[in-house]
Amino acid sequence: MKNFFYKLVSFILSFFLLIYLWFYIELLGFGGLLIFLKKKRTNLLNISCISYVSRSIKLICFVFPCFKCLVRASVVKTIFSETESLKLIIGINKNEEKSFESHAWITFDNKIVLNNDLKTNAYKIIHTI
Repeated sequence: MKNFFYKLVSFILSFFLLIYLWFYIELLGFGGLLIFLKKKRTNLLNISCISYVSRSIKLICFVFPCFKCLVRASVVKTIFSETESLKLIIGINKNEEKSFESHAWITFDNKIVLNNDLKTNAYKIIHTI
């Protein structure tokens, strides 16, 4: 019963934060999001729930694919903002058409836990939060 409660809370919290941060970026832009993410707060959930949050975000984004990698990673960083070993990493890369593309992912203890769907080692890291 306890696991079900944590899974449910993770799902609901992730869903509302995805919507909130999506609007936040739309209204205040990337710079506003960086300021928001750098503020230290207490963790909303225990770090042991990171797998529940990650799975919740993947499920929600499967149904609503409008949430891009930066919004997804921002949700995890917001929920676990006090955890020092959790990093939001933003990288850039040139694709085959010679245009720039960016990607954001989350690492915990130097292991990628969210947004590992691309070859992250091909990206040059430009910012870490």
